[in-house]
Amino acid sequence: PPTGRELLAERVVERCEGCRAERARGNDAFCRCAQPDWRPFCTRCVKTVEGELCPNCLAVAEANGAKLRIQLDEVLARYGGLAGIGKAFDAARSRAESTLREFGIGSAVSPLPEWALRLSDKRVPLPPGAEHSRVKMQAVNALRLEAASVELALSRLGYTGQQADDRLAAAIATGSAALAHLSQWDGLAAGAEHEHALRESAAITANAVTNATQLIDSIRRRDLGALVEASVRRQRAVRDCETVLGIA
Repeated sequence: PPTGRELLAERVVERCEGCRAERARGNDAFCRCAQPDWRPFCTRCVKTVEGELCPNCLAVAEANGAKLRIQLDEVLARYGGLAGIGKAFDAARSRAESTLREFGIGSAVSPLPEWALRLSDKRVPLPPGAEHSRVKMQAVNALRLEAASVELALSRLGYTGQQADDRLAAAIATGSAALAHLSQWDGLAAGAEHEHALRESAAITANAVTNATQLIDSIRRRDLGALVEASVRRQRAVRDCETVLGIA
């Protein structure tokens, strides 16, 4: 998103003092005057100005920005205001990354190779000749049984399972974007829409830290024992299928 200064700069165009024609700064558009007199013109205050910014708009933006800073500090008071929210969010993001790495579903369940993923689905036809071999059928059925055990263990985790991992990752991603908006704020409040966007970013960042902290605690407390055991059995079944079916 643009900074307050950039939004203020967008209000200033070039206007010909002779015919009152306007054009964006840097534009080479012509007017009907034989000798145009282009000057910076503030479309908000409707007057000619000097330089890139309207001094009146700048003064208002500075005053409103000071008031807004107080409001944002109140929203973020739990995390040290604007000055402390960056550090608080970075700490939450670091904990989230280590939590997903050490306690996430991905740390408990070994991924299946593509062929095993297909074979574990009962709707997928058996490999050629497998239905005529008792050993091959046992290996395939064992893989399908253990794959179903993993799915059952996952479903028993309910909202504390993969859903919690996904929500944590989403909270960090959303908070990162909101924090980036806050971090680039230059202290100028360039209108109601700009102020609203900054307040929203502050609220989103604070909520992201709160939600991430709660999810991290929930993920670290959950019991993945049954899931780990099921995953180990499934991996054993995968290796047996590789041997029996001759899969490289």
